[in-house]
Amino acid sequence: PYEPNGWTMAWTCTNGPWSDTINAGETAEGDIVAKLYTTGNKITPPDLHINRVGDYTFLEGDEYKLVIEGHGEMGRLMNSEGDELATEAYAWQYLNLLYMGGYSDTCITPYVTEVIICDGITNIGPYAFLGGASLREVKLGKDVKTIGRYSINSCVTLSSITIPEGVTSIEDNAFYGDTSLESVVLPNTLTSIEDQVFGSTNLKEITIPDSVTSMGVTNFVDCTSLEKITLSKNLTTINRSMFNGCTGLTNITIPNSVTSIGDSAFYNCSSLSSVTIPKSVISIEHSAFRKCTNLRRVTILSDNITYIGQDAFSFCSNLEIIKLYAKNHESIEILSRAFGGKGNYEQDGIYDYIAENSVIYVLSEEMKTKVEKANASTAYNPDKTTVQVVTLDEMNQL
Repeated sequence: PYEPNGWTMAWTCTNGPWSDTINAGETAEGDIVAKLYTTGNKITPPDLHINRVGDYTFLEGDEYKLVIEGHGEMGRLMNSEGDELATEAYAWQYLNLLYMGGYSDTCITPYVTEVIICDGITNIGPYAFLGGASLREVKLGKDVKTIGRYSINSCVTLSSITIPEGVTSIEDNAFYGDTSLESVVLPNTLTSIEDQVFGSTNLKEITIPDSVTSMGVTNFVDCTSLEKITLSKNLTTINRSMFNGCTGLTNITIPNSVTSIGDSAFYNCSSLSSVTIPKSVISIEHSAFRKCTNLRRVTILSDNITYIGQDAFSFCSNLEIIKLYAKNHESIEILSRAFGGKGNYEQDGIYDYIAENSVIYVLSEEMKTKVEKANASTAYNPDKTTVQVVTLDEMNQL
């Protein structure tokens, strides 16, 4: 899209490895060629925090646009090991790693405002644009299939992105820390979203297409602006801490395909007012809805649920009605404090029992005995919470 020979620096990728920096006037040939163009403008990138790396402030410098063209798969731009995010880096990220380590006064990625991935490129390489503090636009070609891990991570000015049809997987931490990211459009070809992909972004709503069958842990952790999400109808698990800290989430529809709600899945979703657990769910792990302080009604439709974990609904201080449809009282396991404790321990000045005059409704005397026995010592305050047996018709009308 730009003058073929107008670039100032370039890098090539052949069968995976990236070349050293190629300067203007030299030959840049390879399966994939990344070309860096100056715009003639000067910019000062915003301050940047990169998780596990550190905080950075940048001086005024040249604005760049990066064009990646050719055919095939981009190689990774960094390696990581243990707690270190970057142990080795290549191409433009090598210059950034030197800068972040204090060995150079020049870096590239924070000054790139636009990235164009041309047709023919099949992926966004891992760590490709990590730390793109000024990146405002990413254009993806029609042949991209995979968005690599940490590839668009900590791009704090990126506000929207459309993932094209053909992309099948988004790897872990791909958009984590993109604090201005409000809008993401996902394709119907997508099948897998790995761990922590959208954590700490500014997403307000998102639709997960029905093609998605697998989502990793902590996918939307600390997305405090997230108000609405439509989940895939073929999702089987709401994984650990998937919505932990989504304080703006007011309602959630859990698809009938889900069989398990992971630990801390909705921890501290303080705006969530009611939730219905579908018949397909067989386990609710510990702390799944802990500290959902505005939660008032919980309906657990499944009559085959086998496990409600410890602290699943503790610190839900406004929880008034729990409708428990489970009939198989012999196989269900309800651990201590599942519905809040007696106040025998305290956190943040709040005792962990549920609301005064709250009621757990069940369908049989056997289930009432099970709930009361499981919770006899710590699970709820019997002076405030009662277990009542009702008929199925009465339960449905509550």
